[in-house]
Amino acid sequence: MRLTSSRPKNTLIAFFAMLLVCALIPACSHGQVNQVRDFEARLRPTILVNEQTAPNWSIEDRMAYHNVPGASVAIIVDGEVRFAEGYGVLSTKADTPVTADTVFSIGSLSKVVTAAISLKLHDDKRLSIDEPIGTYLTSWQIPETEIPNSGNITLRMVMSHSAGFSVHGFDDYMPGEAVPTIIQILNGQPPAKSPPVELILEPGSTYKYSGGGVTVEQTVLTDVLGKPFEDLARDIIFEPLGMQRSTFANPISPRHGNIA
Repeated sequence: MRLTSSRPKNTLIAFFAMLLVCALIPACSHGQVNQVRDFEARLRPTILVNEQTAPNWSIEDRMAYHNVPGASVAIIVDGEVRFAEGYGVLSTKADTPVTADTVFSIGSLSKVVTAAISLKLHDDKRLSIDEPIGTYLTSWQIPETEIPNSGNITLRMVMSHSAGFSVHGFDDYMPGEAVPTIIQILNGQPPAKSPPVELILEPGSTYKYSGGGVTVEQTVLTDVLGKPFEDLARDIIFEPLGMQRSTFANPISPRHGNIA
């Protein structure tokens, strides 16, 4: 599952290199402008060893070091987006610049949005995150196993990565590649690049990060509401927050424009 996102209006999160956040940006004061410029030119490590002098890296320095062709940054202070800017280019094969409205694939940060949908539906009493997910699944079933308590997996377990599912993460699908359906991903069938999602640990017994489990969560949500996941995310999260350029559509249409 991949989410492409740009800056949401009046909200949300700031990430360097992979996510940009769309907002109405208030005018910066002179002091705020200086803070932004300091940010752009004075990045430093999380930890300085002993008497190590801070290197004061620029964003361009860090992008070059990590081989990142394009990045977008938002700075949020007290819940307000104070600054949003793009750096670098959309592609290694083109010189089109990244802007504050460029959309990126944000990978596993999409799990946050998926969890928000689950919690909203729980609040609306359309499902329960503490009910066994077998109650809701209709398009796919968890493979049979002798692992204890396999029928007691809940969305709460899935969201906390304690459900016991396999498949840590997924490879990207490049432009032009065939994209599998969610059922093909769960069953490990071509064109999926990953093995089947299976239960490998007793539910609730331990933590094990599982993108496969979140794919099961996605299936629960689409089975309950009877809509494609991109429609659920748009109706429940993106449109209420004014996130007009964010989408779970995959592959994303070139008409969307300004895509990294």
